[in-house]
Amino acid sequence: CPTLSNPATGSWSCPGGVTYGETCDLTCDPGYDPDGTDSTVCEDGSTWDGNENTDCAIQDCGTTPDLPNGGDSWDSCTTTEFGGQCTLNCGDGYSGDGAIITCVDGPQWDPTEVSAATCSNIDECVTAPPCDVNAQCTDTEGSYTCQCNAGYTGNGITCTPDGPGTDCLTAQPPATVTGSDGWNT
Repeated sequence: CPTLSNPATGSWSCPGGVTYGETCDLTCDPGYDPDGTDSTVCEDGSTWDGNENTDCAIQDCGTTPDLPNGGDSWDSCTTTEFGGQCTLNCGDGYSGDGAIITCVDGPQWDPTEVSAATCSNIDECVTAPPCDVNAQCTDTEGSYTCQCNAGYTGNGITCTPDGPGTDCLTAQPPATVTGSDGWNT
């Protein structure tokens, strides 16, 4: 059989030679897989069995991994194929932006880089209190809540004192007694 031409990202190995009945195997470079059958056999008549044109295709890691704590946004991916990289963008209320993951041979996202990529909850109540001075801030995972203190009304971001006399609306008027000095008590 004729000598096999190597694909750009792999090579054929024919340990028994290129004579009748011998098999040649295709080995692709790291990050590439055969895009068809990875072996071919020299058949009668000095021809290959039809698999000699198999090429090596680049691996694709596909979807980027989700991370706990708001790390579900990988921005600026150069590509999801072998050698490509994506940058982590933590969601609102989380810190840790900037981690990079790389698509490696497998295909898979580099497990060491993925395990090192983390997003941490930001305690907005400590770092930049968003609530009114007359409100309580409660940190929640990836967010916060604000609640006006007693005696104040609003959404927690803005609190105003309850109106004058609102505490007296249900009070009974006092009894009028005229004292010996002429004052009502």
